[in-house]
Amino acid sequence: MSRKNYRLTATWPTPAPRVQFQTSDRKRLYSKARTWAGEGAVVVIEKARGARWLPDTTLDGPAMLAEQQHQAAEKEAAARRAAVEAELAARTARFVDNVHAEAEHNRHARLMQAPPVPRRAAGRLAAAHVVAGRGIR
Repeated sequence: MSRKNYRLTATWPTPAPRVQFQTSDRKRLYSKARTWAGEGAVVVIEKARGARWLPDTTLDGPAMLAEQQHQAAEKEAAARRAAVEAELAARTARFVDNVHAEAEHNRHARLMQAPPVPRRAAGRLAAAHVVAGRGIR
């Protein structure tokens, strides 16, 4: 029976040596496995059962790297979309403000070009107004 309870075998797709590591410290073993998988290795972790080694976990480093690249690309695309949407919202707000300002300007221009309001025979203006805080007359 082996005194070492765990064994890992790391294999890289490039011509690199195969690495084997045995230990009874599970945390150290998984730490090395994650490190080597992060470098692009396929890591097979085995657990000792008597005199036999039984597969426990497999970490596919190339697939993990591809997933990380995919997530980074998705994040970048989301940031670009957010920036484009923010620019579109800013342009829309400026356009709406310009339209409102132009409409207000046109309203004032029409008001200034309107002829004066004729007086009634009684001498009062046609418009209602407030007189000395007594309400609309």
